[in-house]
Amino acid sequence: MNSATLTLEFWQLLVLAVLPAIVGGLAGTLGAFWGPKWLQQIRERAEARNKKAAKIEELFAAISEHQHWLGIMDSIRIFGSNEPRTDSPFCKIEAISQVYFPEFCDQVDKLSIATMKYEKWQLERGKARIAGAGVEKLDEGFDDVLEPVVTARQQLLVSLRKYANK
Repeated sequence: MNSATLTLEFWQLLVLAVLPAIVGGLAGTLGAFWGPKWLQQIRERAEARNKKAAKIEELFAAISEHQHWLGIMDSIRIFGSNEPRTDSPFCKIEAISQVYFPEFCDQVDKLSIATMKYEKWQLERGKARIAGAGVEKLDEGFDDVLEPVVTARQQLLVSLRKYANK
């Protein structure tokens, strides 16, 4: 049996003994320095995602509130109801989209324009009621002004759903 003896120089033994400690020490030092920064970045990204999710939920709610508000304004402006007047929730829709979802601003603008035309129609129908127009005349032009509002709203909601699901 031939036995080969392995003889290592002092510096080779030193490298074999100390190198793992040096590498481990460097890894620990880098981990201690970069670890908290890396965790902070992960937390910030998660918080940003959670905030976006909350804001898109708030935007959906504001769009629903706006539709309900238009119905209340029909009662007040066209039929003279004494319901309490409230501010339009549309400013909330615009604010959230401007700050958090600028990619939807064009669609929000389309809804805004369609809504303004609808509100103008409401006021004209209210004036017609005051002038003595019969109930059958009060819905004149309703389909023409409602359809763009519904279309713009639906397009915005579809886009928001796609965004929320990605």
